[in-house]
Amino acid sequence: MATNFPNFKDKHKYIPHFSAMRFEELNELPKNVILSYSNTLSNYIRKNIEMKRKKSGIDYAGAITLKSYVSTDNKLMLVSMPPGSPITATTSDLLIANGAKNIIIMGCAGAINSKLSFGDIVICNKAVRDEGASHHYVKSQMYALSSKTLTNLLCKISKGLDIKFFIGPTWTTDAMFRETKREISYYSKLHIFTVEMEAAALFAVAKKRKINASAVFSISDLLYEKKWSDFHDDRHKGYRELARIAMKFKDL
Repeated sequence: MATNFPNFKDKHKYIPHFSAMRFEELNELPKNVILSYSNTLSNYIRKNIEMKRKKSGIDYAGAITLKSYVSTDNKLMLVSMPPGSPITATTSDLLIANGAKNIIIMGCAGAINSKLSFGDIVICNKAVRDEGASHHYVKSQMYALSSKTLTNLLCKISKGLDIKFFIGPTWTTDAMFRETKREISYYSKLHIFTVEMEAAALFAVAKKRKINASAVFSISDLLYEKKWSDFHDDRHKGYRELARIAMKFKDL
């Protein structure tokens, strides 16, 4: 028997038993936040921007504490993230409760569109919601949209830095090892550019909480080829470009 997801229809309309506003111990965060899904990328960003480790990280009931850094001018927070939509949604909700206004994802993504190659930069304008977290925040539909204002700003920053980039949609999935050839072919025909595991969740939380969110990726692997390319070190070329974008984003 077919089921709806989430199990309770129109769940997004109802008030939760408790919310991220219950956890305001982070206090006075910078309004601009980067969620980084690569230790290598985080290191590149910290080489470009003078930052200090935040003494109290983002703690999940003692189970896991995320490393976070704040620029010395208190304009930017960098959070080192594990992959996945649930932790992205929860972390974003906590950050927003503590003052974040502009959140961007920076990380790697697989290429579905054959125009893309290793290390290319893709700015994301919308995400296919093939994950769970976003559907708990906003009405279920195919796409979650990035914030136009922030996405356009990332494009402007990239142009100003003379960084070549593509702009297009991504496919957000919860299961990296279940990206099937049939799905890849289907989404490619829909002109989806990339696949990753977080963007739709962030965009949905941002819409629910009325803040700005976007995402920018470096291509790490090629899924449009008959045989999977494996991950490629040329994505680090893209990481260096992302770090340059981060430096300008800080001063937003």
